[in-house]
Amino acid sequence: MKDKTRVDRRSFLRIASAAAAMGVMPINAMATSGSSVSASSANGVRIMVIGAGVAGTRAAIQLKQANPALRVILADPMIDSQKRYQNKINHMLTLESSIQLAAAGIEITAKKIVKVDADKKRVWFDSGAKLDSDILVFAPGVDFKSAPVTTNSIHPLNQTQVQQQVVLMREGGTVVVGIPRAPYQYPQGPYMQVSKMATYLQLHNPAAKVLVLDQNAGSALFEQYRKQWQDGSGSSLIELLATNEDYVRTIEPTMGRIETQDGHINASVIAVMPQQRAGVVARAAGLALNADWCQVNSETLASIHYPHVYVLGDANDAAIDDKTAFTAVRQADRFVRNIIRELV
Repeated sequence: MKDKTRVDRRSFLRIASAAAAMGVMPINAMATSGSSVSASSANGVRIMVIGAGVAGTRAAIQLKQANPALRVILADPMIDSQKRYQNKINHMLTLESSIQLAAAGIEITAKKIVKVDADKKRVWFDSGAKLDSDILVFAPGVDFKSAPVTTNSIHPLNQTQVQQQVVLMREGGTVVVGIPRAPYQYPQGPYMQVSKMATYLQLHNPAAKVLVLDQNAGSALFEQYRKQWQDGSGSSLIELLATNEDYVRTIEPTMGRIETQDGHINASVIAVMPQQRAGVVARAAGLALNADWCQVNSETLASIHYPHVYVLGDANDAAIDDKTAFTAVRQADRFVRNIIRELV
């Protein structure tokens, strides 16, 4: 059964491609200091990048372009047998196909990673093979926390599914959107989706309602959209309710029912975003000790736990409130500048 909490790649591209494009540019020659890696030559240096999302793909391409002598390996189990990226939240903005990456000299492996020794920079695959590297880079994106109350819901940013259900909902029905406690990927996304729903419903189903269960009361985004919805299009349809992590107890989509701390809510469309944390491969490697996000040096993006190990993009705590494609690109570029400066 398809996981309905996932965001399909096409939907997210429509929402966020403009932001990503702002960051896709050649790396300039300027480099910053602080890298923990030093080598006299790039010849033979092996850099493994785990995760072929925005940050991982960007880093791999820029590394190889900056110094073709580097051996760059991009590992991601979500590359299918036809060498196309499958739909997964961590791959929403992959900018290159695997064929193009291979043509650029980047080694691609779609084997599933079963174990990582971050200290030795060694990776084991489900095939039984293992691979050592000199520099290990994690860019696994995010995973959803295991939460039974949200697994039966569609993801608010899955625009295709949300739009289909909103169009088909009964007259006067209720859309329930759940926004998790920050940080989470693409923080503006669910608020923008609510605005789009309300604008559509104002025209086509004005008796409907959009109920927003938001765990971020008092935050800048919460206040920004609260004020915007007071005066904006469709504002009369939006009801904003400040909640906590335990507010939603169960979701029964077939019955159109949500059980909460205050009783039950009848809903025609249920789109509740789960809590998020760093991708499992990084957490299993010990890069997010006692936390949801991998701890890194905010300047170098190096793990504070292991030498020559880096975490890029949404999985780290360097830009905890700005988990966007633009930030992922900037972090990838910063990492590459540092490494290339040291490998001379």
